[in-house]
Amino acid sequence: MHATVLQADDTKALQAWLQKEGFSARPAFEKWAKPYVSGHWVFTAFRYEPTKGMGKITSKAVRMSFSSDKPFFPYRESTDAEPRQTRTLRSI
Repeated sequence: MHATVLQADDTKALQAWLQKEGFSARPAFEKWAKPYVSGHWVFTAFRYEPTKGMGKITSKAVRMSFSSDKPFFPYRESTDAEPRQTRTLRSI
């Protein structure tokens, strides 16, 4: 897996950069990213780097931690995301 950390001031420029670098950025990305870009968030873009002879790609959860002055839930889903049955928030 390849991860790139970046920050942007413009959602269209961010989407264009991601696409140019081979990251997936679906059409609904701009609307999804707007609150994060406006809030000056740092993005981490993940991409699998296939190797010759690689079979099926599987993944596990990625844990990311950061400091905050107050509790909040930063996760949002794009409007074109595949529907899921339930989402559970839990502490580990």
